Amino acid sequence: MNWETKFPQLQEQQRYTILDKIGEGGMAVVFLCLDNELDEKVALKILKPDLVKQGKTILQFKQEIKIARKITHRNICRIYDFGKFDTLHYIVMEYIPGTPLSSLIRKKDALPTDKKSFIALKILNGLEAAHGEKVVHRDLKPSNIILGKNFEPVIMDFGLARYAINEKITPESRIFGTPAYMSPEQITGVGVDHRADIYAFGLIFYELMTEHYPFDDTNYFKLLYSHVNDDPPLPTQIFPLIDKNIEQIIMRCLHKDPNERYPNVSQIISDLLKTYDQLSESTDKRTKKKVLIVDDERLLRTMLAKMFESLGLNVVEAVDGNEAVFKALEEKPDLICLDIMMPNMSGIEAAEIILSNPKTQAIPVVIFSCKDDNELMVYSRQIGIRDYLIKPIQLVDLKSRLNFWLQPNKDM
Repeated sequence: MNWETKFPQLQEQQRYTILDKIGEGGMAVVFLCLDNELDEKVALKILKPDLVKQGKTILQFKQEIKIARKITHRNICRIYDFGKFDTLHYIVMEYIPGTPLSSLIRKKDALPTDKKSFIALKILNGLEAAHGEKVVHRDLKPSNIILGKNFEPVIMDFGLARYAINEKITPESRIFGTPAYMSPEQITGVGVDHRADIYAFGLIFYELMTEHYPFDDTNYFKLLYSHVNDDPPLPTQIFPLIDKNIEQIIMRCLHKDPNERYPNVSQIISDLLKTYDQLSESTDKRTKKKVLIVDDERLLRTMLAKMFESLGLNVVEAVDGNEAVFKALEEKPDLICLDIMMPNMSGIEAAEIILSNPKTQAIPVVIFSCKDDNELMVYSRQIGIRDYLIKPIQLVDLKSRLNFWLQPNKDM
């Protein structure tokens, strides 16, 4: 059934032009609309008609706007209006073009590493603003977080929010929230306050850093049991490169006992910022990785150099295969990128010499080529070349492969 048939009241009103349906949940349907009065796009949330007769649902729907309008923050979706079209209840919200965090959080390499900490801190900034107004979200989860421009997260749906009064959950209200991100106290029915959001943030941060969810979420009852009784695996057991301080922050957020979690979001932000400052200092103290770029075309060498420098690497250049072999011995780079077609000595020939010399054979070598040659690709793998890329090389290519390229051959 299309929306025109399901919601005929929308066709009778003049204020909003329906452009598309952009979401649907258990309680409401959300449309992208044009506000004809203000000439701007908004999100129109319509309460499903079969729920209108349920007084508690209407109160909850009204509560979303009352609570959310108390919070003004760039990382929380703004609410503009609340009303009725005949018998149809609606909320008008800020339209956030972007991608739900849920569609990216567990996909390998979908989110740049440097953006993960940015996303986490911005989520915390939004929660800090909400908690400052004594409002608890209670249903914080990746699908309720939209990543807008430059990965800026915006927290949506304060429909389950309550004032932070250590509320006792009743049998009726216990169903509120999403089981995968419920705190133990939400499940067991003890007092709930802002620390339930801290637990949910811990789960989201865990997924951001490991690209895995810490519990088995395929069985509803087993999942609820795990939240209350099981300790999640340490993030470093899944992704060993995670900083220990980050791991400690995540695990403190995920403590079963709310009294053992962070007492407030501000302290999480403080610990995260300290950790990132320490990581930056240690990175600055370490010698930067060095890449040798070999190409007889000066413009292409310069473009590649700028891309690698933007990723934090030092760059050494060579103009042909002979110079590449010499500089590989002299500079001992962490990575060598060779153009396949060069005067005097081709990239493949230079790679054969470099990878057969005991002094340089541990250095990973990547070939850049103008043509897709299956025979050369197969041969390059046989002699130990790490990767074979077709020009033009884009920054996204370097970002997605760099960690793999920088692993020394002896470690592969």
